[in-house]
Amino acid sequence: MFIQTKKVSGAKDSDVATTAPVWQALTLGEAYTYHTSGGVRPPTQYTSVEYGSAKLVMLRGILKIADGSRFSTSGNFQIATLPEGYRPSYLHTFVCVGHQEKQMCHVQVQSDGGVVLISGGSQHDSQATWGISLDQIRFFTN
Repeated sequence: MFIQTKKVSGAKDSDVATTAPVWQALTLGEAYTYHTSGGVRPPTQYTSVEYGSAKLVMLRGILKIADGSRFSTSGNFQIATLPEGYRPSYLHTFVCVGHQEKQMCHVQVQSDGGVVLISGGSQHDSQATWGISLDQIRFFTN
């Protein structure tokens, strides 16, 4: 992943991202597992890039439900928890691609670091949210 930056007039060198992101494994909740399609897709990971005092956090990869029997049609499901330093100041909601790009789902990143599946179609089962792409999740921590 390449992040193109442009120095704004009056900005200091410290305000421009100059290093490549280092991706770290995302620790998933018990109902989820990684899905790499035999190494074709990236592992489920997170990283950040600093822009002066601001930090842009990014997630990537696809996860799948390890045991669909744990789900019902109501409730929120903990996907993962981001460590301190990678958490937003405010709640963020993202529309993510689910079930092999056939269905949308809502994922929230909470200020306590919780990454939570809010909805994934009419039911939360191994077909409705079989694979959830986290590639769309990007937010600033401040």
